[in-house]
Amino acid sequence: MFKKIIEEITKALGLAFLIIIAMFVIQAADLDLGSDTEDEVIYIDGESTLGEVREGPGLDKEETYKDSEYAVGQVWQYNTRSGEEKSTIQIIGIDKYVGEEAIIHITVRGLIMATPMTEGGISEEIGHMAFSRTAFSESVTTLLGTSEISDDAKQSHVDWQVEYETQGGGMFTVGIAELIELTEQSMSSGILIE
Repeated sequence: MFKKIIEEITKALGLAFLIIIAMFVIQAADLDLGSDTEDEVIYIDGESTLGEVREGPGLDKEETYKDSEYAVGQVWQYNTRSGEEKSTIQIIGIDKYVGEEAIIHITVRGLIMATPMTEGGISEEIGHMAFSRTAFSESVTTLLGTSEISDDAKQSHVDWQVEYETQGGGMFTVGIAELIELTEQSMSSGILIE
């Protein structure tokens, strides 16, 4: 029973992290969500690029896109934060829209991330993050193999696609470890990144 409750909390945390990170991006950019801006680059304290946001519908997906190096289900080691060397990522989706860089969707496992709002104060997984192919390539180090993707991960990817294609959305252009660090810092301090 206790294990089932923990599993449900962990699933909910994946969605919660996605929502919190989206809030970071919106607040960091001070976005006018009603604008027709095509591309906006997000700057944190005027320096660090966090990601790109595409607003509004009208995106054409390249349905037959097949990446030359990356595939759904792959499990990778990446440049981790200190103390999380056993952490891995799994590719849960790859999207390519006409005229845009490919977007790699991942689940991160094996974290030791301080999250005061959880029992025990530590989160070991982030259920979904979307990165530009360039940021992803600069973060991964060694392909470990492939694994089945959970139904929750598949659903979070589908939810992102619907949002991106109908209302707009974004991807991160910083390294995986850097984003995890920013997420942990902001959650620990209780304030959003500005």
